[in-house]
Amino acid sequence: MLGKANLSEWADARSSDYSEGFSARGGQVRPAYNLSQEPGGSSSGPAVAVAVNMVPFALGTETDGSVISPADRNSVVGFKGTVGLTSRAGVIPESHRQDTVGTFGKTVKDAVYALDGCFGPDPLDSYSLEQIGKTPNSSSPSCWANVDYSQFVKDKSALMGVKLGIPWERLWTAPSTQNQLPQLFAAIDKLRAAGAIIYNNTNGPYVNDTISPDGWSSSYGANFNMTEAYLGNVDLYNDLNAYLANLTFSPVSTLDDIIEFNDANTGSEGGIPNTHPAFPSGQDGFLASQATLGIMNETYQAALEYVQYTSGPMGIDAILNPTINGTTIALDGYLVPSDDSAPGFQLAARIGYPIISIPVGIDVYGMPFGICVGGTAWSESKLIELASGMENAIQGRALPKYYEKNAKNVPVPYGYQPGEPLPVSADYTRLW
Repeated sequence: MLGKANLSEWADARSSDYSEGFSARGGQVRPAYNLSQEPGGSSSGPAVAVAVNMVPFALGTETDGSVISPADRNSVVGFKGTVGLTSRAGVIPESHRQDTVGTFGKTVKDAVYALDGCFGPDPLDSYSLEQIGKTPNSSSPSCWANVDYSQFVKDKSALMGVKLGIPWERLWTAPSTQNQLPQLFAAIDKLRAAGAIIYNNTNGPYVNDTISPDGWSSSYGANFNMTEAYLGNVDLYNDLNAYLANLTFSPVSTLDDIIEFNDANTGSEGGIPNTHPAFPSGQDGFLASQATLGIMNETYQAALEYVQYTSGPMGIDAILNPTINGTTIALDGYLVPSDDSAPGFQLAARIGYPIISIPVGIDVYGMPFGICVGGTAWSESKLIELASGMENAIQGRALPKYYEKNAKNVPVPYGYQPGEPLPVSADYTRLW
């Protein structure tokens, strides 16, 4: 290991309003494309380190978008596998249901090489034992290291005849993606030219109920107690307390201790709203988690069933098996923007399914963006074939430009801000 990279503090769980990529320990991470903009998060530093060629690959952790978002905004490949493919033992947790160790690389091959070094069953993480018999590691823990995922890296010929779906509503029409759409359209055209068969409007029945039309939202819906955000508040309380309790030495041993520390060190930690530029809302995320006391009651169970049902069987699995003209089509994967204000990766995060982000181009703010290909649980082998073929066909990675190289602004903006006139008009109704 060469070192540890800077991340968004507490994986963005501490606050609802924050500067992405900022931590009190490491300061503000900045993307090498436009240093005045946010780098994506929460695994900001690893993605930037790969983008500027400090390292050939890096690891990050994702609960919801924390690998895909920084990969998108730094023109690198982000690989988030099925929850349980990589052990989370030793990783500071947010939710045992969604936390995943993912990889970054300048190419799919590099990201997969990194994956090969860390996937496999681990007795310290019971979720990882679910992969036995479902991955290239054969059928027993003793031989998992003999086979790897790099064998599935292909060229664009892998796209010939594959069936890819585009779930349109909600997942492609967020305002922030409008200036990206012309290049995304061109990328889709390249996939078709390579032989991919594209199906449009392969929406699951609950997509309009669970995904905000305005962009990324973990709490979209009429009833907050039926959302990912509510579940995450409960999980954070239990999982973080369990992690801290097992440390040999730490100045904090509970979430309550962290909250008290932040309040006592307001100048550097921003525990109180509007006292630190990187944390305008203070630590309202931690306070919301503390208020749950980690109680996993009937409300929690009902929310868990709803979120998993609408994200899995009636979400991604429905997207992958659409009925078109009376015939059910079995798709190889689905395509969504990687932009974290176009919440295409959220369904994958909520149900713990795999997804890979591929660079596509540069937007009007000088920032990279990409496209994701996703699938059902334990479909990494197929997704690697698809992603490497897409990468070869699109060839969208851009080198850093270092715009606004002297920028020191905190907080950093995302680029498109609500209410800002969009610089490029796009036709949302185009069908490919």
